[in-house]
Amino acid sequence: MLLFAFNAMAQAKAFRAEVPRNTIAENEALQITFVIENMEDRNFSPPDFKGFNVVSGPMKGMSNMNINGVRSSSVTYVYLLQPQASGKLTIGAASIESGGKTVKSNTITITVNKAGTKPANSGGGGNNGGGNKGGGNNNGNGQDVNDYLNENLFIRLFVDKKEVYKGEQVTATYKLYRKVQVDQYSITQAPSFNGFWTVDIEEAKTIDFTVETFNGVQYYVAVVRKVALFPQRTGELEIDPMGLECTVVVPTGGWSYQRFQHKFSSGKAKIMVKPLPEANKPADFSGLVGELDMQVTLDKTNAKTDDPITLSIKFSGKGNLKFLENPTPELPNDFELFDPKTTEKSTLQGNVVGGSRQIDYLLIPRRAGTYKLPPIATSYFDLKKGTYVSLRSPEMVLAVEGESTVTQSVTSGINKEEVELLGQDIRYIETDDPDLTTQGSFVMPLPAFAMTFGAPVLLFFGLIALKRKRDKELGNTSLMKHRKAGKVAAKRLKQAEECMKANDKRGFYNELLKATWGYLSDKLGIPPSDMNKDAAISALRSRKVDEAQLAVLAAMLDTAEMALYAPSTINESLQQTYEKATRIIDQLENSLS
Repeated sequence: MLLFAFNAMAQAKAFRAEVPRNTIAENEALQITFVIENMEDRNFSPPDFKGFNVVSGPMKGMSNMNINGVRSSSVTYVYLLQPQASGKLTIGAASIESGGKTVKSNTITITVNKAGTKPANSGGGGNNGGGNKGGGNNNGNGQDVNDYLNENLFIRLFVDKKEVYKGEQVTATYKLYRKVQVDQYSITQAPSFNGFWTVDIEEAKTIDFTVETFNGVQYYVAVVRKVALFPQRTGELEIDPMGLECTVVVPTGGWSYQRFQHKFSSGKAKIMVKPLPEANKPADFSGLVGELDMQVTLDKTNAKTDDPITLSIKFSGKGNLKFLENPTPELPNDFELFDPKTTEKSTLQGNVVGGSRQIDYLLIPRRAGTYKLPPIATSYFDLKKGTYVSLRSPEMVLAVEGESTVTQSVTSGINKEEVELLGQDIRYIETDDPDLTTQGSFVMPLPAFAMTFGAPVLLFFGLIALKRKRDKELGNTSLMKHRKAGKVAAKRLKQAEECMKANDKRGFYNELLKATWGYLSDKLGIPPSDMNKDAAISALRSRKVDEAQLAVLAAMLDTAEMALYAPSTINESLQQTYEKATRIIDQLENSLS
């Protein structure tokens, strides 16, 4: 791109916006092209397109020409727009950075007629190969476009239940129905599901359509989102709609068509949430509604003191197990109880959320004896039975053998690290007289003392002076570029060598020219916008560079530039050109250092 900029300096420069026509219909698409000729293309910024929807873009194109030794370049950015309303609309200026300045394009005024009014110069220019033949507001059969789209493209919200208990699952499904061609879609309104705990069952990353019949009519149908909802409060709750925006291809008669941006949304759904009955509600009920099974096991029923024992509690069933609280075993005081390890797994049985949870407690007995572990209990609300169900494990017997390792009852809640110290964490007080001995003394002479404590101060001020010098050098951009020019060029030449190994000739010559022009710009302190071959040769000659080196440099630049535009005329191999460029930069580095 730097090479193109240098060669385009003598050519006419332009940055403009173009449209095929300035009058269109309300339901017609408009193509706008931003053209950049013989200028640097940096940080292109489009206008905000106020009053238009962007159907597609930007699509970027580039072209370079060499006619009788005169080079020119062109870059284009193309957008496809659709007006939001009729009237006079102004498309603002786009901007780029070129030559260190901000350059803006022209503005364009567009007259948008009401749908059904043909523009005076309608029929000119195709639209993505479809041929926008007119500006009417019908689809070829005399039907209004909005009515046509609403009939052939819409989204519906379905819920499997209208009345539920608090905590009971409701499945909400958003389905997209279409009978028209849709290029792309985006979600403009995502439901928030206030008052619900949500678990996503299906959320489409790609839209896969199947054929279904809705109200006696066949459509292509896709599930956009399916979510399990668990109400967290009673009363009437509302499930929010989902909004979509699609780019639709609508036939306009014959083989022609138009593209439209169509916005639409599903309806809302209201759910009546009943409170769970208060009668016979167990004290250990934590909110699970569905089905539940519980298993409680010990990994051993015979153990020795200080042996670890695992007590496992496993729940499985249907419903949101997040609402289930972990029960805490009630153990005799002669046991250590540690924090549990919990493992959860979610499952789907059709559209019903379920899963399992396993809770593993580590127990360590400290006294021998035979112990009866109390049952573990929990409860849930069974939807099929319409009542609360209590689960209770059987009483388990544990036999512990061996000597007691503590003299008193153990208090639970001790950390794992402390378990290893039980029985040995009390130390006796030392009562013997201490045996103290003199190890000698050392006195530093005054001069050595002064040097030892003065050296850090001198070093501190020396570092400050060094930092100030370094900051001054870093602030001198030209000096830093001059010093680092050789290293930067070596890195760029390395990229050229990689292109040479891959036999990428165009890439090789591009990287070679970037390395050479970049080196000369940094080393000579000439801005890229002012850099050309004559300026570089003149600056090098003023620095007493040998004429033979200048001739080699000029020949190498001519060869690389010619190879980009007329490769068949080059007899020199890539390796020869690479060695020549490396050698001339090394020689210049020695001459200019």
